[in-house]
Amino acid sequence: MKKKLAMLILATAITLSGCGSAASVDEPATQQQEQPATESSTTDQAQTASTESAPAQDATEAEAVSEDVPSSAIFKEVTRYYNKYYEGDLKEDQDGNNIYYKDLFEGSAQAVMLIDACKPLYPALYDALHENAVSILKTADKTADEFASTAAEDLEASVKDGYPFIGPYSDVRQVSIARFDDQVFSAFDNFYSFMGGAHGIYGLTGYTYDTQTGVLLNLADVLTLTEEELDPILKKKIEESAVEKDDFMDLDESLSHYKFFPKENDPDDYENYEYAYDWYLAHDGIHFYFGPYEIAAYAIGATEVVIGYDELKGQINEKYVPNSSKGYIVKEELTITSSEWDDDTSDLHLVYEKEDPDADTTDGATCKSLALKLKDKSAKVDLYFDYNYNSSTITPYKVVTDDGKEYHYVLVHEFNDYLSLLVFEVTNDDVWLLGQEGFHYVYSDVNTDLDGEFVLTDPNNMYLGQTGDAFGTYTCYASYKVGDDGMPVLQDKEFVLSWCSQNAKSKKDLEVTVVDKDGNELSKETLPAGTHLVPLKTDSKSYMDFKLDDGRFIRINYTSMTYPVQIDGVDIDDLFDGLEYAG
Repeated sequence: MKKKLAMLILATAITLSGCGSAASVDEPATQQQEQPATESSTTDQAQTASTESAPAQDATEAEAVSEDVPSSAIFKEVTRYYNKYYEGDLKEDQDGNNIYYKDLFEGSAQAVMLIDACKPLYPALYDALHENAVSILKTADKTADEFASTAAEDLEASVKDGYPFIGPYSDVRQVSIARFDDQVFSAFDNFYSFMGGAHGIYGLTGYTYDTQTGVLLNLADVLTLTEEELDPILKKKIEESAVEKDDFMDLDESLSHYKFFPKENDPDDYENYEYAYDWYLAHDGIHFYFGPYEIAAYAIGATEVVIGYDELKGQINEKYVPNSSKGYIVKEELTITSSEWDDDTSDLHLVYEKEDPDADTTDGATCKSLALKLKDKSAKVDLYFDYNYNSSTITPYKVVTDDGKEYHYVLVHEFNDYLSLLVFEVTNDDVWLLGQEGFHYVYSDVNTDLDGEFVLTDPNNMYLGQTGDAFGTYTCYASYKVGDDGMPVLQDKEFVLSWCSQNAKSKKDLEVTVVDKDGNELSKETLPAGTHLVPLKTDSKSYMDFKLDDGRFIRINYTSMTYPVQIDGVDIDDLFDGLEYAG
């Protein structure tokens, strides 16, 4: 228990609480293989427009066009990155090495939220996750400052006293959604913190909300048994996970300190400390997590066990048992390793091949291929990307459709914010590459302080991004579903613009079509030169819809939406000022 107390004191101080190969929207590129393959390759001033025709539309309707309520919940990950450097009075260490602007702290914090457009779907959950995200990010800001200040003191003391500075300090928090449906939203945060010394501290914190009420659930809300009835089940699961017989000692005593509602602890009575269980709900059952030092020595590492829903019949609130006939998508915890270290004995994992075998992935290394591998079976894609051990350049997902088909989606961040989606299937202990499709990195709610990257959770409604150049450079997104062949299939007839030219004005009078909030054409109108307009949506083939400063919506039809982009045969740059281009 002394070890656990020391670990908890430290954890309290450091844990955060609270151009490329992808296609544009004009030419979506998909590479598919009908035959399974192992080891195969694929490659601000605004001016109001005239209002001669059509009734004016109010600002609420304007928001409705750009923020249509999705058919199902869409989540985003909001991420903050931190880098802090030494800017104190000392310039050199005792050996004459420059220390000014030396790295003191690096880290990141991540929170998950519903996108703003989903608030009408789940208002209580939206508010709960929003409040949690704001708290997490405020705490992260404070943690970064505190860690950097402590690191600066340590650096100066190391120079004064002649010992090496072990840094930079770090604190990283990553979030994963474990389960979402109409009953619960459950997620977990992985964290790692380092403040010098022999090693850092890592751990996991789970949290579960009632989807309809937004209430943060206690384990007692989910289970109908007591701690005394739960602990023997946990003990058996933990012992079954042991590699060596003596990995876990005094389990009965250790588990006796875990409570549904732990009391406030007396710091002078650590032998009787009480702790809350770390748990979360997933599609396969209730997960329980025990961090280093909690029930075993640090060398044993963390322990996570799962109690399946079918093992808890009569002992779980049936409200929180998932509907097994509904599909889902969750991030997949796959090991990612270099081809130089890979073997033919490991379970499902990802293998990257570096262009330079000697490159260090700690700082980022260019890779030339990626494979999904199961023991000695694999499917490989030739793909150039930078892999950094400390950043999420590869995101694997497990995809389960309503009819029970399983796929593995792997999103790879290529260069210049392009993404490759690799689609695999594992059947009969072999790995098949089903296809590869190009997308673009895109954010939701870009004009807010909580913009974030879309997270895939629903095989029937996946928001994926593209890019285009029909009104300057822009990013946009639309809904896709998992098709019968496992590949993503576009569902929407229009793409919603995300990042785009916000300050463009017309140079000449333009003939436009006034539309309502649903895109229905109302009338023709001449848009005077000097009109400010903001792009909202496009079908990526023939038109783009805009919002005017008076709250109305217009549609401009294009002669060509690919280079050279033209309207009525006139180049787009001859018609508008303020268009922004990337690259």
